[in-house]
Amino acid sequence: MPDLKTQTARVYGAGRRILTITLTIVAAVLVGVWLSPIAAKHYYATRLDTDNATQRARALEAVLPYARSDESIRRRLLDVLATLAASDDDVATLQAKVAAAWLFQHVPDFTNLVETRLETSDDQTFPRLARLTIRAGRWDAPARPLQQRIRWLTHRFHNTNGQDRADVVAAMSELGPTAATQLRDPLTQAVSDQPAEVRAAAIQSVAIILGTSGADLLARAITDDHPDNRRLAVLLLAAIGPTDHIAPALRIVLHDKDERVRLAAAWAASRLERSPKVTDACLSHVNDLLTRDHKQPVRAMAALAVRDHSLLIDQIRTSQNVPTRARCLRSLRPPLTGDDLQTLAEIINHEPKYWVVTAALFAASRPNDQPACGTLRDPILSRLQRALQAEDDDLAAACLDALSAVGDKTTVTLLADVATKLTKRPWVALAASRALTRIDPEQGPPLLVRLLESPAPGVQGLTAFELARLPASALPRAELDAAARSPNESLRAGAILALALNSYLAQQKDEQRLAWLTERTSPESRLFEARLPLRGHYLCGQLLLGDATALPRIESLLAAGALPPATACLAMLVTRSRTALDDALIDESRMPPACDPRDLLVDQRFGEIISAVLPDAPPVDCQMDPDLQRWQIDRLRDWWRIYRLNTH
Repeated sequence: MPDLKTQTARVYGAGRRILTITLTIVAAVLVGVWLSPIAAKHYYATRLDTDNATQRARALEAVLPYARSDESIRRRLLDVLATLAASDDDVATLQAKVAAAWLFQHVPDFTNLVETRLETSDDQTFPRLARLTIRAGRWDAPARPLQQRIRWLTHRFHNTNGQDRADVVAAMSELGPTAATQLRDPLTQAVSDQPAEVRAAAIQSVAIILGTSGADLLARAITDDHPDNRRLAVLLLAAIGPTDHIAPALRIVLHDKDERVRLAAAWAASRLERSPKVTDACLSHVNDLLTRDHKQPVRAMAALAVRDHSLLIDQIRTSQNVPTRARCLRSLRPPLTGDDLQTLAEIINHEPKYWVVTAALFAASRPNDQPACGTLRDPILSRLQRALQAEDDDLAAACLDALSAVGDKTTVTLLADVATKLTKRPWVALAASRALTRIDPEQGPPLLVRLLESPAPGVQGLTAFELARLPASALPRAELDAAARSPNESLRAGAILALALNSYLAQQKDEQRLAWLTERTSPESRLFEARLPLRGHYLCGQLLLGDATALPRIESLLAAGALPPATACLAMLVTRSRTALDDALIDESRMPPACDPRDLLVDQRFGEIISAVLPDAPPVDCQMDPDLQRWQIDRLRDWWRIYRLNTH
């Protein structure tokens, strides 16, 4: 039997072995706890590009949190996600979209890595990175460099077909003239592309991006096989303005076999008929359209472009078609002979066709020599009296507009009576006040100030614009200043709008009024204006006085229907905002439900303001027939798509 010493040694030995084993196990556990995440991270990182979607999802879930601290993991994730985003597997692209969106939101270093790679990547890597960024919703960030957008669209153009390619070419137009140099070659190719829809998109984008420098490409499209493309090409060739290519193009399309193309050609000639770029040969072809074309709409449109005075008078007297006669009357230019004036007088006094009468009044409203006054004044007064009795306010307003050109001191009393006694018929009162202002610059402007409180849509804005354009000597500043302090909210709002417009047009600063307005539109101010329409007018005044921060708030109030469209569009148009006519012409869904483009441009006379602010814009005539008005609105839409990208 072992002695005590031996037993003790055995116990100690066993204890040391147990302790060693225990410490080893503890150490192993601790090492395992430390190494396990590292091992798991690297394990799952190797599984990221597996073909098994379930395993790939598990690997992404395990690895994503490590992207915050591990650069190698960020690089690995970017390579894998870019590959997945470019695949044809819907599950893979969805996984790439979700993972990349999480990384862009939570890992700024990943965002920086992607942006750096986009700047430096080659032509093979860039499309994959761009597609990943697009899928994750990061591509449309405001800071996205133009060069990257051009590079992506160019890649897509060369790697798509059919409607997808047409969509790419259409998307190029959003880049505007700043991309002209880089996109001219793709657009040149697209204008001659096989699918008609690609060529159509290219014609539109050429006009927007290249402008007059793309006239040669639009002229090439004049001979396109598809009539819709030929029509679009000639319309946009007119929209970009006079170029050396317009006359040869018109000589071709004025004889096109398709009625719609000839109609567009006649309109193009009417837009450019005063330009030296349009030759007498072209105008001779236009005369032939008016007298010989077998389609009545083409003949009516050609009437707008005819310069031949005797031909116009002959058509006015002999044609049985209302639009043709009306448009011939619109094309009449002074000086008019005695026989011409007598013809106008007969039409104004006795013509039963409404649009012929209003067109004749339009012709009479153009400045002419003094003998015209005596010939036309009495017929206009006679027609005015009948229109007022019949409560035909549009016709009465047209008569009053014409009276401003042929009236004299003997009509001042009549105009003053109409302006003061018919305030419940605001368009009549406005026309009378404007006519009186042109004849008597002292008596008319104070009557305009009264109309600033009119609740009728469009009247307040047009009145404010009329007042703002008056010369300093005729501006009723005392009356406007008093109106700007009036307890009448509508009058105060209109007066502030007129004063701010005047300061903008006169290029004068008004720091005191700007500070007053800012105090009433600032939510932190104790004078904050809670009434939305009034605050909207204050914001329009701020914008006109130089505070650009008011623009998004004006757009918000307009979208909410809390600010009259004519008021908001007036302030934005005068200050050359890119969004001024977007709601009315590009995205009508953002307009108030009761207001469509024709209501704003024709019924509220906003087309008059556009013509005054943007003389190169296609006109929208409130005194012409509805078919022409619809056509003019469409052409204004074409023109605005080109012009808007040259604004701020």
